[in-house]
Amino acid sequence: MNMSASNPVTQAVASGALFRTAVCFALLTFGTLALAAEDTKTETNEAVAKKNFATDYDAGVAAVTEKNWVLARQKMTTALKSLGDFSDVKKSTAQVLLLKAERALIKDDALFTASELMRLKQWVEAEEAFRKVVEVSGETETIRKNVMACRAGLEAESNDLRTAGELLKDRKWKDATAAYNKASDKLGGIRMIRDGLTTAQLGAESDELLKKGPQYLKDKKWEDAFNVYKRLTQILGETDEVKKGIADAQEGYKKDHEGSAPPAEPLGPKQ
Repeated sequence: MNMSASNPVTQAVASGALFRTAVCFALLTFGTLALAAEDTKTETNEAVAKKNFATDYDAGVAAVTEKNWVLARQKMTTALKSLGDFSDVKKSTAQVLLLKAERALIKDDALFTASELMRLKQWVEAEEAFRKVVEVSGETETIRKNVMACRAGLEAESNDLRTAGELLKDRKWKDATAAYNKASDKLGGIRMIRDGLTTAQLGAESDELLKKGPQYLKDKKWEDAFNVYKRLTQILGETDEVKKGIADAQEGYKKDHEGSAPPAEPLGPKQ
């Protein structure tokens, strides 16, 4: 007779093992089904997101074509928000077009603001608004003329600024600096005054360097001459006088070091 089959303890153990096995199987099955359901849900969400993205993207492109920047910004923003972290071949294009729309709106707003400020003869603020347009879309001849008109309007209202500008044209750098500093006491450190002071400073520096350069060449101080003319290139640009000074310094340095051991490196970009 098999005693274990009728033993209550044995039966309980066996029943517990079966129950645990059933629970594990049920949990495994439920987890598998849950993962499958989650995958299906993710696929559905991605499909919906891409569909919504495509709809708003197409509407945004149409708005860009019509230069309706307000609508273009709205549609591209919505399209990218719908897509979220999902990928799409047109996602980068949407980001670029959104940026274009935003920049166009900034430009339009700044142009309107600048024109209105000019009409109100708020010259300083109008120039800054035009400068904002330049930051967004670059300088044009029209914007440059408008900036000059703002400065002319400001000079017409300030004797100190007008005097400083005349001194600057006459290359009287020290007097121009004093006049601009006097104007700043009344007008503050506005851009026009800052630019005038910089021009006067560079003008004085270039005049001094134009005296030193020929003297350095005469004294055969080739490296000093070369550095002087390179600095003049930064201030005046590549004028004939500056280019000749650089060439003379390089040629003189080369002749003085012919046959040297070790060979001297030529004067050039390393300076």
